[in-house]
Order: sequence, then C-alpha cells, then structure tokens
Amino acid sequence: GVPPSFANLGTRIGQLLTLAQEEADELRSNAKTEAEQLLNDAKRQTVELVSNAEREAAELHSLAEAEAARAVEDAKQQADHLRESAAGEATARLEEAEAIHEAQRAQAAAAAADFEQTLAQRRSEAMNELNSALETKTAEVELATEKLNDARAAAEQVSAAAREQSEQIVRDAQNKASALLAEAKQRAEGIRQNSERELAAATARRDSITAQLANVRQMLATLGGAQQQFIDPINPPTAQEWAAQAENRAAAGGVEKTGEAAAKNAGTAE
Repeated sequence: GVPPSFANLGTRIGQLLTLAQEEADELRSNAKTEAEQLLNDAKRQTVELVSNAEREAAELHSLAEAEAARAVEDAKQQADHLRESAAGEATARLEEAEAIHEAQRAQAAAAAADFEQTLAQRRSEAMNELNSALETKTAEVELATEKLNDARAAAEQVSAAAREQSEQIVRDAQNKASALLAEAKQRAEGIRQNSERELAAATARRDSITAQLANVRQMLATLGGAQQQFIDPINPPTAQEWAAQAENRAAAGGVEKTGEAAAKNAGTAE
C-alpha cells in the first residue's frame, strides 16, 4: 500500500515516524530476501544429494553385474574343462582296454581258456576302473555344476543387495533433502515471525509517538487559550516553544496582578 505521510505532524515527529516506517519496510524486505535464499539453497542441496545417490547406486549396480558375470564365466570354464578332461580320460581308457583285448586275442591260440579268463578279469577290472573314473568325473562335473549354481545364486544375492543398498541411499538422500527443506521453511517462518514482531513494535512506537503528540497538542491547546488562532498550521510550534509561550503569558499575568495590587495599596494609603 501507499506509505503514510507524516509531514503534517511537524518536522521532528514526521522524521521519527518516517524513520520507523522505513525500518519496518527494510526489515520486511530483508526477511523476504533471506527466506528466498534459504529456499533456493535447500532446493539446490536436494538436487545435488539425489544426483549423487543415483550416481552411487548406478556404480554399485554396474560393479555387482560385472562381478556376477565374471563368477558365472569362471564357473562355466571350470565345468567345461572338467567335462572335457573326463571325456578324454574315459576315451583313453576305452582305447587302452580295446588294445589289450586285441593283443590278448592275438595271443589266445596257445591258451584260450586261460586267456579268456584273464581277459574277462582284466575287462572287468578295466570296466570297474572305467566306471569308477566315470563316477569320479561325474561327481566332479556335478560339483562344478553345483558351484556354478552357487555362483549364480551369490551373484543374484550380490545384485539384490546392491539394488537394496542403492535404493536405501536414494531414500536416505530424499529424507535428508526433505529434512533440509523443512528446516529451511521453519527458519524462513521464524524470520517472518520475527519481522512481524519487529514491525508490530515499530508500529506500536509510531502509535505511541502519535498519542504523545496528541496529548501535547491538547495540553498546549489548554495552555494556549485564545492564542491558538495565531498557530501556523503548516509549521506548528514545538513543545518547548509552547512551554516558553505559556511561561511568558504566566509572567505577564503576574506583572499585571502586581501592578494592580500596588495601585490598590496606594489608594488605600491616601
């Protein structure tokens, strides 16, 4: 609104009231500027926190995926190597058994019965060894497969933990940003309330000065009497000038009363 004018209240009083009004305007402007600055700082910190949290979450997720991929690839290579080794050894054993069998058949003309018995025994032993070797390699393959499954499960667990951690980081950042924003709003509200209290105090001082001025005018009007018609409405006399005029009028009245008493005493003496 339009600021009030105090020009008609006298130079000194008008200056006091104008100064009080300017102080109130300055307080209100400073409070508004500080509140806007706090809100802008809180918003900027919120954006930075969320951006950092998202970046950290993305890095953790990428690291987890890379580690899981390496673990799975290592397990696959180990399983393939064990499978190839078992197959090669089994083939070698079969070839060796077949070679022995062929050699013994070539020599079977002299001792067929003994050869057959020996051959059967060796064949059984070879098959037993082969079966044992196959069982061993099968167990190794199963163990490698189990390790592969464990690695996959561990990779999935690491990935899930990374996702949970990244989500927690984002939640913590958002909670911290919300707390900062709430604190900034609370501080801005406190500044606004303090400004309103200071403005109310300035208004109270202005009203008190106005009331005192009205009392002084009423008192001076009572003391001035008929001489109010000579008061300049543009530049009214100050309280000191009113008091001096009242003393002069009182002194003049005392002189007149003293002269009248002297004249009366002189007439009585005659």
